[in-house]
Amino acid sequence: MWDISGLSDLQLRAIELTVQGHNDSRTARILSINRRTIWDWKTHNDDYRRVLAEARIYVHASATDRCQSIAFKATDVLTEILDDTTVNNRMRAAQILPTLASRLKPIPLPPRQPAPSDYDN
Repeated sequence: MWDISGLSDLQLRAIELTVQGHNDSRTARILSINRRTIWDWKTHNDDYRRVLAEARIYVHASATDRCQSIAFKATDVLTEILDDTTVNNRMRAAQILPTLASRLKPIPLPPRQPAPSDYDN
């Protein structure tokens, strides 16, 4: 998945805890290290910063996928409510659906990776 060479098991565990939502102080306590060590890694270790950034991107993408799945289920429920016999329920569903739809944005395509032939020029 990612190039984690150059990182210790302790650093990888710190990254895992960070993307799980633990702050530096909590992560340091769990790992029995000084909080300053984590700060040094985040500030001065390019490999650590790169892998942490990649892990955050992955976690964000996973959360986005989960939210989209939940939004599809919610849309199904709201669609059913549109047929409810209670006018207030139908009206509320009719108000929510366009708002929900306007917040769903298409996922942008990842940047194109240059092919080896692109460098031949």
